[in-house]
Amino acid sequence: AIHPVDETFMIIDNPDASGINTTSKVLKFIRRGTDNGGMAWGGFWASCDPAVNATDNKYIHVMVWKPMISPLKFKMEGDPTLEIESMNAQTETEGWQDIVFDFSSLTGDYGVVAFMPDFVDPLATAADVDMYIDNIQITNSPNPISGIWNNKYDNAISLYPNPCNTSVTIDLTKDMNSVVISNLMGQKVLSMENVQKGTVNINVSFLNQGLYFITLTDYNNKMSSAKLLKN
Repeated sequence: AIHPVDETFMIIDNPDASGINTTSKVLKFIRRGTDNGGMAWGGFWASCDPAVNATDNKYIHVMVWKPMISPLKFKMEGDPTLEIESMNAQTETEGWQDIVFDFSSLTGDYGVVAFMPDFVDPLATAADVDMYIDNIQITNSPNPISGIWNNKYDNAISLYPNPCNTSVTIDLTKDMNSVVISNLMGQKVLSMENVQKGTVNINVSFLNQGLYFITLTDYNNKMSSAKLLKN
């Protein structure tokens, strides 16, 4: 069954700000069990505009926190579509681990991506399971992150409502050189320059459902960022 985004994903305080991931906010994913219509391919998909360039970017990293060990899959939909398991096996339970997916065989642009953090077929888990996801990156490095990831500006932006539907409001305490919204792949989907302090309303009705990142850059090149969930 397909469950509504706001019933399946939510931005919450990091439940385990330790190890390689000490950011303050993460994405909670409720993995539905068979008692609640769960399927083996449970996870999320996202449309990427602009498309992901697989010619220049070969490896996708996803930080995950899961209470059990199980296979993880990532899919790039296009020509050809490729669905693969992670390069590195999950070894951590109840702790953060950087999982890497190798798409080095692909070239060209891919407009849709999908992540399945618990791909067990057939699905045998009856009850729902809480999992946590953070810091999805597309890079040219196949090496899992082993050092601490700590975005000290992660909680510095006041934005609401979050999750949002058609618009989001940001309260700026000073003028900003730029305000940028990026998708999961780090691609810009909206950019504003020379934004004056005060209350700023941003139309996000054109965005697809999913997780985005808002980054503010001031005139001293100091950056602040926050996660935004679009219903």
